[in-house]
Amino acid sequence: GRLRVGVGSGAYLFCDSEREYIEAPCYNNHGIGLVSSVSVSLRVNDRLRLIVRGNMILTDDMDTASLLGALAINTGSNAVQPAVSMASKNIPKNEFTLYAGSTIMNTYGSESTSAYAVEFRRSLFRHLDLTVSGLFEGNNGTIQRSGPTCQLWVVDEFSFFPLSFGFGAGVYLATDDMEGSRYEPNILVSISARLKLNQVLAARVMLHRVITDYDRDTDVMMAGISFLF
Repeated sequence: GRLRVGVGSGAYLFCDSEREYIEAPCYNNHGIGLVSSVSVSLRVNDRLRLIVRGNMILTDDMDTASLLGALAINTGSNAVQPAVSMASKNIPKNEFTLYAGSTIMNTYGSESTSAYAVEFRRSLFRHLDLTVSGLFEGNNGTIQRSGPTCQLWVVDEFSFFPLSFGFGAGVYLATDDMEGSRYEPNILVSISARLKLNQVLAARVMLHRVITDYDRDTDVMMAGISFLF
C-alpha cells in the first residue's frame, strides 16, 4: 500500500566521548543500549518513499529521543530480472583506490590531521566485497597511528545510475608511535560510496570509525580515485 507503519526494537551499539569534569581528560565510552523505533512511510511512486521515524534510545548514562525524516530511493529496477553473473556482464571485480583526507579525534577538542590510505577491493559476490588496505591516520600530537586493515562489505548499487554504496566492518592492526609503538587490533566500521566515471575509473568517498580500547577513537574521512580492473 501507499502508507506503511512499523515498530521495532533492538540493540544500540554506541561510542561516546565523555569526561568526569571540565578540565579532565576525555575518554571514549563504549557500550550497548536499547533502541525502540516507530516509523511511518508514504510511497510517492515506484522509486520514492517519504519516511518519518521516531527513536527512543536507553543507555546506562543518558537517554535520548529523536525524530528523523528521510527520502528513500528504491535502487532496483521496476521489473524483476534474472541474476546475471559479473563475468557475463563484463563488470570489473577488482578495484584499487588511492585516498587522502582527514583524521578527527573523538574528543572535545576534535584534534585533526591529514590521513592517507591505499586500498584493494575484490568483489566476492553480487552484494559482498572484501577489502585490504594500508591506513595512515597522521600525527596530531596525540596519535601517530598506521597499519593494515581488512574488512567485509555489504554493497548495493543503483540500477539506473552509476552509484554504489556499502557498509563494512573488520579489523585494523594499528601501530601507535605516540604510545611507545603500541601494536594491537582495533575494530574498524565504515561506510563508503562510489561514483563510476567510466569503465576503468571511479571516484570514492570513505568514512571510517576506529574503535580502540585506550581512549583514542577516531573518525577518518577520505576521498579517492579508483582504478577498476
